[in-house]
Amino acid sequence: MIEQNLQLSPDGKHLFFVISPIEPTGGKYNGTQNALDSVDLTTGVTEHWGKGFNGNIMGYTIRSQGGV
Repeated sequence: MIEQNLQLSPDGKHLFFVISPIEPTGGKYNGTQNALDSVDLTTGVTEHWGKGFNGNIMGYTIRSQGGV
């Protein structure tokens, strides 16, 4: 997988990024489509956004009050 389109949250606590598969994964990601994740820079915990969304993430916007 390749991480791309990195964006820092307005509060500087989370780094958002798009995961692009190189080959089918069969795991928590649809192996043929981009997904959106973030990492909490204080704890190191990664969050997968769009759970249950089977579409392809082409871009995203971070909301000023948090979230995407």
